[in-house]
Amino acid sequence: MKWIISVIFVFSLGLFNTAIAAIDVVVYQNQTQTISISGLQEPIQVSCNNNAVVNAWIQDMSLFIAGIASGTATVTVTGNGNKKITVNVTVKSATYRISYTVYPSSVGMITSNPEKSTYEFNERVTFTAVPVSECYEFYGWSGDCQSSDGNSCTLVMDSNKNVIANFIIQYFTLSIQSENGDVRLSPESTTYKCGREVILEAIADQGFEFSYWQGGISDSQNPVAVNMQSDMTIQAVFTPISYKVVVRSEPEDGGIVELSPEKSTYSLNEEVILTASALTGYHFDHWSGDISSEESSATLTVTKDLGITAVFMSDETSNPLPDIKVNGSDTYIAIEPDEFLTVSISLDSGAAEDVESDWWLAVLTPLDWYYLDAETEIISWKKGFAVSYQGPLVSFSSIDVLNIVRPTEGFYTFYFGVDLNQNGHVDDPLYYDFVEVNVFSSDTDQDIPFPVN
Repeated sequence: MKWIISVIFVFSLGLFNTAIAAIDVVVYQNQTQTISISGLQEPIQVSCNNNAVVNAWIQDMSLFIAGIASGTATVTVTGNGNKKITVNVTVKSATYRISYTVYPSSVGMITSNPEKSTYEFNERVTFTAVPVSECYEFYGWSGDCQSSDGNSCTLVMDSNKNVIANFIIQYFTLSIQSENGDVRLSPESTTYKCGREVILEAIADQGFEFSYWQGGISDSQNPVAVNMQSDMTIQAVFTPISYKVVVRSEPEDGGIVELSPEKSTYSLNEEVILTASALTGYHFDHWSGDISSEESSATLTVTKDLGITAVFMSDETSNPLPDIKVNGSDTYIAIEPDEFLTVSISLDSGAAEDVESDWWLAVLTPLDWYYLDAETEIISWKKGFAVSYQGPLVSFSSIDVLNIVRPTEGFYTFYFGVDLNQNGHVDDPLYYDFVEVNVFSSDTDQDIPFPVN
């Protein structure tokens, strides 16, 4: 048992003229007080009327009084000559305090049972460590709590105590699952400190597209941010990209198109067979759009959304008939530079009325190629060779498209044509007409170049 000597009383026989001396003493539980009895002569005897409250003994001419439990007692010390010292003892309870420390601070707390500001001697106290942050878990006790049962510790109060609860941050595992694609992590790892934000980016294989996340999160955003609060398994779900194949007949009552297989959407690289069948009074002419062919049956591989037109021609009407004239002539002519040069065109669309087509109007001059650009707000001739206009065929009578005077001397060939596949390229069949012009003069000082904007 641990005893603390706190007070010393000194007596000598010279201080007492009587046979009995009496004093009052307060002793705290679990403490010891010492009284000098050097004035008494041996043999010396000590007695106590309440051994449950105090324990008293003599050692080296000193009286030791130890507090055991709260209460009162009388201790009598008798020396030779019947001289006595009577000590009236009051034992008071000792109280102790507990200091609490959480490390790191603010991530957890310590509860005590019972919960008091002070505790009495031999009182049992049980402590429990509780994390208050989701990212931390209890790691162990230190200070006066050396032995523990998990996050609990029990101490017997025999002194002031220092209780320390240690917490440690948690690390979590992130598992990624994917098929038909990959997932890129930033930062890249397999374990992350609690609270760490991780960016997940789904990258689809060819022919697939990212659809959604499942497992640890439920989201369709890509990339997506994940805050690590637990072990997680996340799956990136990829689905095949679907493409549409849109077909139409031109004219609508000219024929039908069958697809094999016939579906609302198709997967990447899926093959589709298209078969065009003309209705009564029409015959199949060609495909336009994403197919360029004159065969009534065509096989295509789907790599994107496709738009295809089956062009049918009436059995009773002719093909488109473009016509171009220079100075009213549709055959070779020769003019002098001081003459006007007027180019006019007309078109009989025949059975191809309203068929989306490419229109071509160009001239090969002694200088270069030039074409009429009718796709912009201001219609003008430009250097080079390109499609003049894209749109449905319509029949029209003569329209002047060029009026110049004193052109450069040399040979000119004017062309006007249409093809029934609107794609910006010259396709077969090309329906066209041309006129050759010879501009000659001995006065070359009068020559001017071909007019362009």
